[in-house]
Amino acid sequence: MKKYFLLLALFITFIQNELRGQTCSGTQTLTANTGTFSDRISGDVYSDNLDCRWLIQPSGGRRITLSFTRFNTEQNVDFVTIYDGSTINDRVLGRFSGSTLPGSVASSSGVILIRFTSDAFVGTTGWTASYVTESESTINPSQILWQKVNALGDRNISCLEVFGNTLFVGTNGSGIFRSSDNGTTWSVANNGLGTNLSVSGLAANSTNIFAIARGSLLTSVDLGNSWVGASTATTITAVITHRDWVYIISGGDVLRSTNNSATWQNISNTLFARSATSIISDGTRLFVFSQRDTYVSNDNGNSWQLFASTNNRAILRPVILGNDLFGIFFDGTSGIACGTSGLLVNRNIINTWNSLSTIINPTILFALGKSNLFAGTCTNFGGRIFVSTNNGSTWTQTSNGIPTGLSVGAINTFIWTGQVLYVGTAAGGLFRTPLAITTSVSAQENINPNHRLSLFPNPIADAASIHYTLSTPADVRLELYSALGMRLMTLIEERQGAGNYVVPVDVRHLPSGQYYYRLRVGVEQTIRSLQVVR
Repeated sequence: MKKYFLLLALFITFIQNELRGQTCSGTQTLTANTGTFSDRISGDVYSDNLDCRWLIQPSGGRRITLSFTRFNTEQNVDFVTIYDGSTINDRVLGRFSGSTLPGSVASSSGVILIRFTSDAFVGTTGWTASYVTESESTINPSQILWQKVNALGDRNISCLEVFGNTLFVGTNGSGIFRSSDNGTTWSVANNGLGTNLSVSGLAANSTNIFAIARGSLLTSVDLGNSWVGASTATTITAVITHRDWVYIISGGDVLRSTNNSATWQNISNTLFARSATSIISDGTRLFVFSQRDTYVSNDNGNSWQLFASTNNRAILRPVILGNDLFGIFFDGTSGIACGTSGLLVNRNIINTWNSLSTIINPTILFALGKSNLFAGTCTNFGGRIFVSTNNGSTWTQTSNGIPTGLSVGAINTFIWTGQVLYVGTAAGGLFRTPLAITTSVSAQENINPNHRLSLFPNPIADAASIHYTLSTPADVRLELYSALGMRLMTLIEERQGAGNYVVPVDVRHLPSGQYYYRLRVGVEQTIRSLQVVR
């Protein structure tokens, strides 16, 4: 009898081993730009007591998007954990267990670690994941040569914004200029500004462009042909858009409009009421900077939490680069005084600010791509431009073509159109340099026939419908891009079930020209072109 049970136990073990086949072990390093991997190489179920890791580290990668095509682990016992970096001490992007298919996960840099652990009992059918990498070419500072935009003379350029295929330039004293042909020709766009010709801020969402002129907010729905008042406030110092809503700072309070400035709501709390100096968005979160501290909101400004103390140093001109937060602090009572400013960094956007002493008296920061940071200096230091290609660790001056001395004044503002980088100065006008660093949207159409992506009508005069099909549930993102590669609007960003979908798109605010719409389904994407005609 004992022999019988021993043979039965051996038989069961044999069958289990056959089902489990060859499983994962140790750490595997994946360096391709795209790939697919699984909990095991063969067999029907994964093994017990696993601790397997996959380090995805493509050469030149800047962002990795990971999606699961199947998922089934023992609930609350066997886990897949994803880290935003190369070690298990890095930030956790997601921890998954059970049979629900996880959503897509994206890293903040070109490295991501996946860890799979199982206990000593009950292996199930496991999981399979795929990934894609967004790549970014490296900027060579020595090859940057600035050229002056002579049409704008030596005007004080205070702010820049791109809306559709049109570049808007705000000046201190001359109003607003615009160009729809990459800066070749320019026109004045001051109708409705009246005497408010000192423009200190520009921002745009999918339908409107907004301008701060002498503390008042104006808006245009016709590419700047006419401007109308957008708020009764007269002390506005900042304007941004976040998820198509509009946010302003007025009198130190943060106000929000969810209907393109028709109505406004004060969303400040007692923590920073009447003391806000700056506001920025990373696409998901909002950050507000007061005269002493930093605050964050994960729900579009409905609630706020203290994020990090700046030790009573006000931070101005903040930017987000990858997973780092940068800002300029000053030693004074208001504004950035030339000779008293410095640079702070908050690595991994946690709760600690550290000083960077490599740039002398910066007045403006500009984040470009995932690792490139530009900084401009104030008048006393000759209006110089520096660039860092490693998230602010080291800096190189790149001012070739910009006059030396005090003739251009401070560096005030930057904007990138996807092909050209512009910089505005306080006394020397506007400069530009060709600069193409990404291939996120290519003029070559990338078509996945399984998505059946189409648009009707095409060409478009005012409105159309985008059609697509999902064969399985997936995380979906549908976006519209300009011909320069600038994202103009996000039409869909949600998890959708299998089926056929129709999404309306309104292009009445866009000028004639070629555009692209991109459908991302999990790690796959399809890009097609459309034509707007008037």
